[in-house]
Amino acid sequence: MRIALASVFIYHGLLKFLNLEGFTQMLPISYLEVVLVAAAETGGGLLVLLLRIGSRVSQGVQENNRPAAGHGAQRCGSEIGAT
Repeated sequence: MRIALASVFIYHGLLKFLNLEGFTQMLPISYLEVVLVAAAETGGGLLVLLLRIGSRVSQGVQENNRPAAGHGAQRCGSEIGAT
């Protein structure tokens, strides 16, 4: 899944780099913004592919959603009345 996502970002980013003038005319943004978008797409795709950014983020989300051992619902109830 990560390879498919990265390839889409890299492909579309490189397309923008190859035709910056065309994308500037097609989109209602400046030339500099098209360059930044193309760099973000290409760089983001490379980061996802090479550094496993997506898998690290998903692991962090999963770890942060786990309650601490032995705290579960008790922890929520004790915080409500605390001032």
